[in-house]
Amino acid sequence: MRVDNVFSLVHHFGSEEDQVSACFAFILKINEKVLQKFLRTIGVHVMRKELKSVDIETQVNYEGTGIIDVRILLRGRFIVFIESKIWGNPPSEQQLNKYAELLDSIRPEYGNLVRLILITHVERRERFLEISKEIPLSANEKHYFRWKDLQDMVERSYTGGHRKYINRMFLNYLGDKMRDVKIIEDQQIKDVEEIIIVSTTPEFWEINKSGLFCTQAMTKSAANAQYVAFYRTSPISAVTHIAKVTKTESNVPSAETYKNTSIESEAKSWEGFEKVFRLEKIRELPREIKAGKKRKMIRTFMYTTFDRLLTAKTLDDL
Repeated sequence: MRVDNVFSLVHHFGSEEDQVSACFAFILKINEKVLQKFLRTIGVHVMRKELKSVDIETQVNYEGTGIIDVRILLRGRFIVFIESKIWGNPPSEQQLNKYAELLDSIRPEYGNLVRLILITHVERRERFLEISKEIPLSANEKHYFRWKDLQDMVERSYTGGHRKYINRMFLNYLGDKMRDVKIIEDQQIKDVEEIIIVSTTPEFWEINKSGLFCTQAMTKSAANAQYVAFYRTSPISAVTHIAKVTKTESNVPSAETYKNTSIESEAKSWEGFEKVFRLEKIRELPREIKAGKKRKMIRTFMYTTFDRLLTAKTLDDL
């Protein structure tokens, strides 16, 4: 399917992953500065007068190989395959190898200007480098980006004129989905909870205090919040402290999150991703909020407000 008209793309694809790929392909098509910058970054140099002849398509079906998320080519000059992943979806070694073999088979038409690109939402560079060892392409023919890298590229290659509005919409669209860092004071109040209460064990409490952060597994989808309050599981079994949130970071690999902590070696074996709440000074509450008659504990997390927190006598009141 061609990507010359953005309106032909709206609601066409069922998968959100495919939608993101299609939108990026559209921006490459209408913004020659971005296209030229992207191609130069992967070692493909195109004259400005050639850019209008570059063919860009999405969801290109190669029978027996698979469907290419985005294909960019200039007949007889170069060809680029892009494989896109969003959220925590991992790259497939088998899939990337098939695309590489196809590129290698059509190399006679394009010489050394064949490129395989992997774009992911979360950090997968080490995994890509591992997979790359088995991919039948040279080092300069396979490249890795995160979506936030490409968002920055569009921002730096921003164009004005009649395309300014559509470029801004794309940046906003991609930013909402792919930006991993949220500065809390920049967020709209309606999009942020007042307080998230997180459950923490004695070992993690020491990490929370020394590192001034706490985490939730990305699968739990914890919302952003202005403050974090801590429910300490033992020996206290009560909400005891609170801290202001400066920013949140999403999709941080567990091994990176807990680097230089007491559980660093253990975290290296975890394959999950964390949502990290970065905190200012952790302060003690005026009084502990202990178990109530209905709510005996907080297992993972819950939300509350300042009014409830400051007047609560037990967990039931939260």
